[in-house]
Amino acid sequence: QRYLGEGVDGDSVGFTLTSGVVDDVRDRFVGQLETLDFRRWLVQFFTESGHEDFGNYSEREDPIEAGALKDALEQGAALIKPPYVKFALTQTAPESFCLGFNGHSFMVGQSLLPMLKVLMKEQGVNATGNPEILSDPGALAFLLALHNHQGLELGPTCT
Repeated sequence: QRYLGEGVDGDSVGFTLTSGVVDDVRDRFVGQLETLDFRRWLVQFFTESGHEDFGNYSEREDPIEAGALKDALEQGAALIKPPYVKFALTQTAPESFCLGFNGHSFMVGQSLLPMLKVLMKEQGVNATGNPEILSDPGALAFLLALHNHQGLELGPTCT
């Protein structure tokens, strides 16, 4: 959308920008930089693949169902982030965060932060060490989405 401020209209060409116009445009940019949308965009931007072969956010060929993931985690299996997967995390409110993965973003609560920090270190997490995986209503769905879109791998047991 074209900027239309004081002394500027849709047909203006070859005009001088007054300091008021510059301040107004800057304030509009600054205002946008302080929004949740900007934070979501930022984590998406930083996690987009730079390689064309890995640039698609797509479901894996063999996705698993929530029940199968829950069963595996209850039996001690672990989820781990592969080294080639990029995660970016930013705080969006006192108790909420936005995780970026492969050009997409997920809103998560404070209760999942310790688990996310472990995953970001490429260490495995399971239900034994992270009981919130099974008790937090959105945690399993979140982890399932990451797994089924190739952000996490399900591996053998870990402690």
